[in-house]
Amino acid sequence: MSKEIRVLGKLVTKENLLKYTGDEFKKPVFQNSDYENVVVVEPISDLSEYFAGKQFGYCSAWRLNKKYNLMSIEDIENDLKDKYISFHPRRYSSDTYGRDNKFQAYDSKIIEDVVASDIKKYIPLPYFDLDEMRMNVDEFEETIKSGKPLNIVPEMPYEDPSMFIVKKQKNNLQESDIFVFLNIESMKYDMYTTIIKFCNNKIVKKILPTEVYENIILDPWRGSNVIFIEADVERDLNNNFKLDCEIVGELNSNNTEGEITVCEKENNLIKLLDNNSRKLGLLYDKKDLINFHIAVKSSGLVILSGMSGTGKSKLINLYAKTLGLDDRFKMIPVSPAWTDDADLLGYLDYRNMIYRPADTDLVNFLIDAEKHSDELYMVCFDEMNLARVEHYFSQFISVLENNDSERYIQLYNSNLKERVYNSNIYPPKILIRKNVIFVGTVNIDESTFHFSDKVLDRASVIKLNMRPFNDLAEIKRNIISEEIEYINFNKEEFFETSAIGFTMTEEELNLLDELSQILKSHNPRMGIGYRIVTQINQYLSSIPENIDYSRREAIDNLIVQRILTKIRGADDQIIKLIGKLDDDNNLQDSILNNLFNFYVNVSDFKQSKNVLIQKAKELNLYGYTI
Repeated sequence: MSKEIRVLGKLVTKENLLKYTGDEFKKPVFQNSDYENVVVVEPISDLSEYFAGKQFGYCSAWRLNKKYNLMSIEDIENDLKDKYISFHPRRYSSDTYGRDNKFQAYDSKIIEDVVASDIKKYIPLPYFDLDEMRMNVDEFEETIKSGKPLNIVPEMPYEDPSMFIVKKQKNNLQESDIFVFLNIESMKYDMYTTIIKFCNNKIVKKILPTEVYENIILDPWRGSNVIFIEADVERDLNNNFKLDCEIVGELNSNNTEGEITVCEKENNLIKLLDNNSRKLGLLYDKKDLINFHIAVKSSGLVILSGMSGTGKSKLINLYAKTLGLDDRFKMIPVSPAWTDDADLLGYLDYRNMIYRPADTDLVNFLIDAEKHSDELYMVCFDEMNLARVEHYFSQFISVLENNDSERYIQLYNSNLKERVYNSNIYPPKILIRKNVIFVGTVNIDESTFHFSDKVLDRASVIKLNMRPFNDLAEIKRNIISEEIEYINFNKEEFFETSAIGFTMTEEELNLLDELSQILKSHNPRMGIGYRIVTQINQYLSSIPENIDYSRREAIDNLIVQRILTKIRGADDQIIKLIGKLDDDNNLQDSILNNLFNFYVNVSDFKQSKNVLIQKAKELNLYGYTI
């Protein structure tokens, strides 16, 4: 269920505003206490369930048109009365629990060159402009037939659409240039790509009549790729989709008899990890294996933390072997002497105009990964906080959250390419695609550096659970074979998710909202940003089906891995957040513990509370936490 959908609206009528507010003195356009002109809009396409009960929204008039700040409210009202407006609905921060019937209309745009008629119901649909995608119709159809992703993601509504529109030829548009694809089962959005599935695998296409297309409203918001179509027209197209339709072909099914699904492969991967660890005499909690795997799928950087000897490096080695990576896995011990990315990557020798790769050989590894972008590669930085991560890993921190086609690491100035003798081997920049997995291990002691918030905002930090030594003895006594079994994934299979769109529930989001407000009230740097919320959603969407790991457990682990890692400092700063321990080791006067107790429907927060207890002990012993 996504909040960030594009919605079509219109200037609210005075009659409706009176009905919504019961205040006859309110106007569709008014001036607020800051002497700013404000426009009231009402949606004429559906809002998501997250906005249930919301009937109208506000937006600043100048965001619609700068001239509105200099116009009277009557003139603004006259100018807008026959125009459609598209926007993103958002809740007011003061309305966490949904008690109000209004919303904020963000990113609002006037639909130009379209005259608004009497209020009708509209449906948002995905819209693919083949000129923008640099594809022709045949290439588009071959892509969806093969089940491959499209490198475009419409800002789609909270449920699967029944159809989508495709247009080619920007100029001299003919009727045969506009198509509607029907018979849609689902549209899956993941990391800037869209995968379309059709009912019974049959792709159905129909030429869209010109008169229908001319009445379609194209959202002007940059990159939204959404159109709005009258609900009656959408219903007629669905009801009559068998008439004058062409069955383009069938999807190449990935579920042929005898083959296993990606979900089943993931479950097998977890089983193999567990079995292989026992074969090697290694002791890991199965929930840790599941947590690590999901974190790797959903985060640009995963770090295993804890005391020396708990098997952090061995787990990463085991994971790489179980994925059958072999020479596509590189373990890089971090040196305390590293000060910038030249120590990790290499440098341009200006005297001899030759690029000299570092001893880590990481550059050659990344070049090979770029050439084989469908295969998985993994890099582990062992004891990565022996040097300052922000220094030697700075380029990677910046690019790992970029679009897959924009994640470039710069080796040297591109203007020097023609003068560098080995530029055919070492180009000025390397594209780091999503097929390269970055992980690391850290020990927290007096010889290491602590992570900055810049790193913690981008990384999942996992502390492995210690199991009883008797369990370790039992495993050591029962080693039968050290032969490792492995299972192969390509990049597309590995990063496939079972959920579509934004899946977090309203109560989960309320928890994060309140948690962020509490943290920021004590220290502005400890708040929760959009990046973390997006990555939490990505993690939850990546949990494999039919696995022994509940969403409640996942939420608990995510609070520990993504949020509580940032709570550190002197007792006078954070004592009220964490609280104190009584004689029975129970937390007292803890704001965070009270918040977790309030949201018992989301999780039991067992791990999160254990972290608070540990931090309370550190405060008592040292006067600060690490």
